[in-house]
Amino acid sequence: MKIDIEGSETKLFEDKEKARKLLSITKYLAIEIHDDIADRQYIQQVLGDNNFSWFEEGELTIAANRNLTK
Repeated sequence: MKIDIEGSETKLFEDKEKARKLLSITKYLAIEIHDDIADRQYIQQVLGDNNFSWFEEGELTIAANRNLTK
């Protein structure tokens, strides 16, 4: 899944249960986090809480669900 929602990333992850449901069926994620609006640390915490690993590549955070990838 690719997410580029111009600063609304935090809104997408603010309800942790809804985020868990979405992330549980997401194998890979590419998200552009707009630091001037969104909270990168919070988003990374939600990813980590849902067993994702990630790295930064340019403007993108690339994440993989360790429950769905081997």
